[in-house]
Amino acid sequence: RIYAGMPIGQLIYFEISGHVERSYADKKSAKYRTVSSRPTPSRMYLNFRTRARATGRDRKPPKGHTARTAGSGDRSPRTR
Repeated sequence: RIYAGMPIGQLIYFEISGHVERSYADKKSAKYRTVSSRPTPSRMYLNFRTRARATGRDRKPPKGHTARTAGSGDRSPRTR
């Protein structure tokens, strides 16, 4: 689902040369700190809620929306 104010997507690639000083997992805002051999569900909703609070748009998602979080049961891909 897409909500007002939610970024849809953008990919930016940077070519790295030299030593990496801080990995993504070491960043203060890192959402994906653990390594798993299984697919990890999206945590985009964490960005949306943080941005919503910052802009004063902290509303609950529409009725029926459930965000999957780490540790929430089955990790198999969902089909519709």
